[in-house]
Amino acid sequence: MGLMNHSTKHQLPLTLMGAKTVEGKSKKTDFVKPLSAISILVNYWGVCDIILHTSSTSSSGLSANNSDCKLGGEGVLEYKASITPEVPLVGFHSRANDSGLVKLGLIMVDTLTAECKVSNG
Repeated sequence: MGLMNHSTKHQLPLTLMGAKTVEGKSKKTDFVKPLSAISILVNYWGVCDIILHTSSTSSSGLSANNSDCKLGGEGVLEYKASITPEVPLVGFHSRANDSGLVKLGLIMVDTLTAECKVSNG
């Protein structure tokens, strides 16, 4: 499984990473509507921004120092994943270093596959 850049057909693999954290500030974003998609923007050093999409709005701004991280900017690629009720986003996994996020992956649950369904009985 991975995120696909549909314009270049380049795939960013979603691999398991360790749980190292880097000290910094966090940003909380609340949504009235459920997320419909998430875009991960990457440049030469790693993840430079995340765009959270609902059916009517988008929110970005992972880092205060990401002025060069814009869609269509030099060296910036977008990897976008749709989020549906059948395959919801339940979390993230990542790898970071002193420069910031190097890799970011999505944890999603496939609620349609029999092996992934939870029995209530």
